[in-house]
Amino acid sequence: MIKLLLPLFFITPVFAYLDPGTGSMLVYFLMGVFATLLYSIKGLFYKVKAFITGGKVDKGLRDLEGIDVLFYSEGGNYWNLFLPVIEEFEKRGIKSAYYTSKENDPALNSEFKLLKKAFIGDDLNAFTLLNNIEVKVVVMTTPQLDVMHLKRSKKVQHYSHLIHAPTDALIYKKFAFDYFDSVMCSGEHQIESIKELEEKRELPSKELLRTGLTYYDVMYRDRGKYLKKEEETTILIAPTWGSNGMLTKFGIEPVEKLLKANYKVILRPHPQMYISQKELMDKLEKQLSPYTTLEIDRNPSGEISMGRADLMISDVSGIIFDFFFIYEKPVVIIEDTIEKGGLEAEDVKKEIWEAEIFDEVATLVNHKNIDTLSDVVDSVLKEDTKSKVEELRNKSLFNFGNSGKVAADQILEMVKD
Repeated sequence: MIKLLLPLFFITPVFAYLDPGTGSMLVYFLMGVFATLLYSIKGLFYKVKAFITGGKVDKGLRDLEGIDVLFYSEGGNYWNLFLPVIEEFEKRGIKSAYYTSKENDPALNSEFKLLKKAFIGDDLNAFTLLNNIEVKVVVMTTPQLDVMHLKRSKKVQHYSHLIHAPTDALIYKKFAFDYFDSVMCSGEHQIESIKELEEKRELPSKELLRTGLTYYDVMYRDRGKYLKKEEETTILIAPTWGSNGMLTKFGIEPVEKLLKANYKVILRPHPQMYISQKELMDKLEKQLSPYTTLEIDRNPSGEISMGRADLMISDVSGIIFDFFFIYEKPVVIIEDTIEKGGLEAEDVKKEIWEAEIFDEVATLVNHKNIDTLSDVVDSVLKEDTKSKVEELRNKSLFNFGNSGKVAADQILEMVKD
């Protein structure tokens, strides 16, 4: 036995050659193992906490007698996504439930007679409720089911993810859709990406539905309320948050370039920046405070600012498509490398859809040429945008303007099946 163990205590030099391809595969494998392990540990942590707390939840919230469909929302930002579907249910005399994690969700003040609505919070009790709910179908916008804090309830027959942006499924965090029974997609590009992820991970095929963007039904219907021409040319700067965000990468430089060119500017950072990057936002707002022609928009919805603006400047953000497809106005994108670390895109070779279509939607400015930004804006404002919107919209989106009805039909099929 001692002889067998002795080699473990001595290091012997080994001269071996590892070719680059094998090395890359090994690194990729180790990264995958690490990511899976990390999410497994987090999932276990949430399960243990839920067990310890015992899930003290109002019993009335557990009772969904006579209701087959539960909509779960993280907050009011997503209300317009569910609204057209719930309107359809109401027309057809179908009961449903809507549980939200935010107390100021406008859904709580809605007057639907067949909708059971409730604020459940975002603490462990809320997740314990959802993780043990009894209903046929749960529809949600929250990704990473069964990976993070939201787990599949054994008493739910079908979980469906309702995608809330026209952007590629590859820009979500890893394992975003893996454990849903169906995904309600906005365009063919999302279906292709999810299929590729399923194949890569050897997952069973889920239902990938051609739904469309339900909140576009509401935005397109209501856009007349917000369209307003300002006296001065107004530029809306609407960056995303995180490592790919314009403000994260370049600070106030793009904003200052336009303010110094005497444009009126509305800055609308992604709401998540005030949560995940609060320190950075406090710093940037302080730097921009001397400028009197700048507005900072922190409203839950960006529709007022989009209606007022003549042009939008952004980065890799879904809001550029809202502005282009709904308000039919020009977009300028500050182009830079898309960071794929921790995203679904890291696991496949397929190019991200946005990167393929950016030059059809917007005028691109290389991040090294930010000095030319005001000149580009001057030029783009003279172009005709409306003529190319309809063609690209039809090519990129399912059921534009009618997605709520389609989604309602699809959800009722889930209930039936």
